[in-house]
Amino acid sequence: MTEEERLISALIGLIRATEGNERLITRETDDLIIDSLATLHDNALDERVSEYLLKEIKREKDRLAPNCGFCAMPCGRRSDYDMSNLLTNSKEIREAKSKILTLLEHLAKDNAKSREHINLIYKALYYIGLDDSTLLSYTLIIEELMAAEA
Repeated sequence: MTEEERLISALIGLIRATEGNERLITRETDDLIIDSLATLHDNALDERVSEYLLKEIKREKDRLAPNCGFCAMPCGRRSDYDMSNLLTNSKEIREAKSKILTLLEHLAKDNAKSREHINLIYKALYYIGLDDSTLLSYTLIIEELMAAEA
C-alpha cells in the first residue's frame, strides 16, 4: 500500500471514529483532517510526513473512541478503510471516489474554512469508505464539492 493509500485509509478510520462522538470533535480534529488532505494535494507526502500524520490520526482516534482499541469484539467503528475493497467497486464508483478525493484535496487546500465545508469533508470521506452505496450518492457528493469550490 502506498503512503497516500495508508493516509486515506486512516483518515476514513478517523471519520468513522467521529460518528456518534460529534461532541468530542475539536478544531484540532478538523485541522488534522484538512492538513492531511492538503498534504495529499501538494504531493508533499514522504515517509516522514506520512508517519507523523498517521501517528496523529491514531492518537485522535484513541481520544474519540478510547475503548475501541481494546475491544475483544471489534465492530469496525474506528477501523481504517481496507483499500483493497476499492477493487470490489465498479469502475464508475472507483472513478467517482477518485474524483471525490481530488475535490476534497482542493477544498482542503483552498476553501475549508466554514463549518459547512468541514462537514462536507467529513461526509465525503465517510462515503469514500462505503462499498455499498450507489453511483447516484457519489454523484451528488461530487456536485456538493464542486459547488463548495465555486
